[in-house]
Amino acid sequence: MRRALLFLQLLSGTMAAAADWTQWRGPTRDGISSETGLPSSWTVNGVGQVWRASTFRSNASPSAHTDSSPAIAGGKVYLRNSVVSSTSSRIIAFRESDGTFLWEELSTVYGGDGFNFCPDNQGASSPAVSSGLVCDCTKEGRMECFSAAANVANRLWVRELQTEFNVSIHNCADGSPIFYGNLLVFHTSAGRNSTATAPKLVALYAADGGTAWTANPNQVVNHGSWASPIIVRVNNQDQLVYAAGNAWVYGVDLQTRATVWSFNTGTANGGPTSHGLLSTPIFYKDTILVASGEDPSHGDGPGTLWAIDATRTGDISATGAKWRYTAIRRSISSPLAVNDVLYTADIAGNFHAVDFTNGQTLFTQNLGAPVWASPTYGDGKIYIGTNAGDFYILSAGRTFQQLDRDNLGYSIHSSASIANGRVYIASARDLFAIGSAPVPDAGSGCGAGRTNCGGSCVDTATDSSHCGGCGSACGLNQVCSGGSCTCGASLTRCGSACVDTRSDDRHCGGCNRPCAADRDCVAGSCTCIFGRTACGTECVDPRTDARHCGACNRPCAATEVCDLGNCTSSCSAGLTACGQSCVDLLHDEANCGACGKGCALPGADPACESGRCVILRCQPDFYDLDLDPATGCEYGCTWLGQEACNAKDDDCNGRVDEDGVCAADAGTAGCPGSADCPADCDGGPCVASPSSSPQRCGCGVAGGALAALLLAVGGLARRRW
Repeated sequence: MRRALLFLQLLSGTMAAAADWTQWRGPTRDGISSETGLPSSWTVNGVGQVWRASTFRSNASPSAHTDSSPAIAGGKVYLRNSVVSSTSSRIIAFRESDGTFLWEELSTVYGGDGFNFCPDNQGASSPAVSSGLVCDCTKEGRMECFSAAANVANRLWVRELQTEFNVSIHNCADGSPIFYGNLLVFHTSAGRNSTATAPKLVALYAADGGTAWTANPNQVVNHGSWASPIIVRVNNQDQLVYAAGNAWVYGVDLQTRATVWSFNTGTANGGPTSHGLLSTPIFYKDTILVASGEDPSHGDGPGTLWAIDATRTGDISATGAKWRYTAIRRSISSPLAVNDVLYTADIAGNFHAVDFTNGQTLFTQNLGAPVWASPTYGDGKIYIGTNAGDFYILSAGRTFQQLDRDNLGYSIHSSASIANGRVYIASARDLFAIGSAPVPDAGSGCGAGRTNCGGSCVDTATDSSHCGGCGSACGLNQVCSGGSCTCGASLTRCGSACVDTRSDDRHCGGCNRPCAADRDCVAGSCTCIFGRTACGTECVDPRTDARHCGACNRPCAATEVCDLGNCTSSCSAGLTACGQSCVDLLHDEANCGACGKGCALPGADPACESGRCVILRCQPDFYDLDLDPATGCEYGCTWLGQEACNAKDDDCNGRVDEDGVCAADAGTAGCPGSADCPADCDGGPCVASPSSSPQRCGCGVAGGALAALLLAVGGLARRRW
């Protein structure tokens, strides 16, 4: 009863508007929007772009890839991105109207089974929004829900999938949750080291995160589980359709949790692989459409696009295929079906159109680079991006017709979202809103108590990007109250930063109380990182430490080795004896690739992946901009927040006063020649900050020079990825 009351209270809060895009692939989970008047072309930083916001921000480490797709609801845009060379990720909220950064929340590092290292280009769970909640899964396996009404990070509850559901995640948790009534339903991203009894599907009560039910349609996982579930209505029955980690697709009755039908896309049924499915299925005319593929790190290879009859029951592997399309390569993209034309893409960069009625090719067009994103449809147009950063707008039809192509400077792994007359697309480092700009307030431009700042009407008493005046932005985790920047709820000011002393490794339990490299800050205390046990004052690994083998103070004999927590005479298969420790040379950071070869990287906490030293996370005030593990986190910088015109790299992305933040005031009197103006402005004029103070000077770029700079930066960015 308590859960029911809580959920009813949430229903009285924020409700999603009809034109919002509240989850992965939209309202019906198939990439289809019913909106009209959507753009056929646009220009980066030019005509048709409403706003652009950087997702490259952090209070500890820079963001890496943004792989998740934006969810738009209640005037906010949400997405999740990863942290450079780390198993951490963060959820970010922006204001829908103008792209103003509202809040972010970093998820602390949480380990797995040795296969849980998440590269920068993984971790693609997209947020789902409903009834005052915004929920998603971190790439390290933590399901979280936040308040969608708050303008600061307000985590309501969290569930740990690995420890609470005994799931071992392979690489990353990538699936996106879906709301069903008062439940939040998702798959657990179970990997190949999960036990047979570990649940693959979980439903939680959305209001408080309590477990409603679990299901386990597939006992075995051959590699990983990454596709997101969908909910369909078939034969007067609500079914959850789930593409599993054993290459089977299941239809599960949402009332009884019984498996209604199952279909094998693996090699036993003529498919290209039995590793698992990465493509999220779609439902079209009583048919499930799904593509076979593998982890892109395994390279290109043959794929298959399947059309499965969803009205059948039982094991329908032999009889349920309406047709199969084998001209596709491996694919992680989800299909799109419009007017009996099925569109899909593969990791070889081919964009396919297939006749839904017979599975025959209509056209195939190579887009010039691998495609991980899924196509999105609206207003007769298809929107899709490539790993090279090219964003295509195509005309939907039975022949290939390109309307527009723009390069966003960084790779595009996320899919476009459509809401309230705009198309939203995230590159690895930026979020773009394209389409129609909002109509200004009536009268002089803004109503009473509001100020026009760059074409947006804002309340400078509460707006964190214009706090007390236009351009005066608050720092990370700060809120604007009464025209002054203050720390948000549950945060503490430590120096110039607002931090959560419950989870900040630099200020654990109080300001300037850092945790050691082998400890994380949990509930305000420095505790041993996942996989380590506190034995006295040390954090040890009881699986390998011969002094504490299996438990503290359980030493092995001099002739024995510690093998997975047991004192034995020899190591298990796949492990190597380094001294008295049985280690995995592919993942042991003290013995990475060879015994005694430790990982030590400048400015970074290291990890060992596939026998190579990589960056687990950057240490405070260090950043990995060249994305080269050998140089560690080579860039020293103090993160100050949103870029301002002050001759400093405020957002720690390696560029000073970029993207024209100073251009509006180029040549302002009182700035050039001042002590605060750098001697070398790379050919641009010394200018004052738009927020007014002549003492805050930096390098401005005027007119055509700004466009040239942006093109140059975009070229550099593209070569980095």
